Amino acid sequence: MAHEYEICKYYKNPYFNIFITQITNRSLHYHKDYEVLLKLDDTPINYHIKNKDYTINENEILLLNPLDIHGIKGSHVSTNFICLHINESYVDKFIPGESPLRFTK
Repeated sequence: MAHEYEICKYYKNPYFNIFITQITNRSLHYHKDYEVLLKLDDTPINYHIKNKDYTINENEILLLNPLDIHGIKGSHVSTNFICLHINESYVDKFIPGESPLRFTK
């Protein structure tokens, strides 16, 4: 199954973009950037990350690696997030060694 490749846009800063978004459903997708999501409202949702479903509650944070396939499937309620995309090349400047930074759990 092919997943959508999302191009993250950086408008005022070439290294990160932060915005508030309201989402009901989001198809499975991936991008080359890190993503940090902070859930703002009290309605739990199921978030799909790398073939697993997670229930996300108010004030919980998701940390997503570049190229992680993720999305919201089957939600019937809108939910609000603060979303931060961070350019992978920016993070790589601060991590020594050959292996890129990756979140594991």
